[in-house]
Amino acid sequence: MSDEGSDRIPVIDGIWALPFLTTPFRCQQETIYEAYVPAQHQASSQEARLPEADANPRRKGHHFGPPPEGPRPIVGLIGRLRRRDDFRLLRRNGRTVRRGPLRIGFRASGDQMDGPGPRVAYAIPRTVGPAVVRNRIRRRLRAIVVDLDRRPQGVPVGDYLVRVSPGAADSSYDELQRYLTGAIDALTEG
Repeated sequence: MSDEGSDRIPVIDGIWALPFLTTPFRCQQETIYEAYVPAQHQASSQEARLPEADANPRRKGHHFGPPPEGPRPIVGLIGRLRRRDDFRLLRRNGRTVRRGPLRIGFRASGDQMDGPGPRVAYAIPRTVGPAVVRNRIRRRLRAIVVDLDRRPQGVPVGDYLVRVSPGAADSSYDELQRYLTGAIDALTEG
């Protein structure tokens, strides 16, 4: 005759005890899920590294004098050619020069609505290449115009339209610079 209690799994201290589990295994299992965490923080071994101040806090910095009055002169400002009327005037009254894969139109303008510097527009059709190629050419041309404006004579004030043909995709930065410099010099000298 079997007693009914032998078929049940015994419960010891609220934990189900299986016959094949021993007490040491249960202790190891409990230690897997629990970690020892100390209650006190350890003192840091190094002091915090903070950058030293660049200037002596008790002394005044360099004295350069009072700032100049009035607006500062504008240097290296290259505007964008945006309005339809400006493009129409450029086509009607401007001159065009072709150098390599670039065709540059120029119109000297006395009235500068967008600012005192030259205004430049770039026309790069899809036949030149995908958007990545067209944007790379546009960035190169903008950088070239900025470099030309840094020359002692700068870029003469006026409206410029730089039109690009498909051959520009194969041109290097130096070639584009040579073409654009030659075209701007030819347009503004004559």
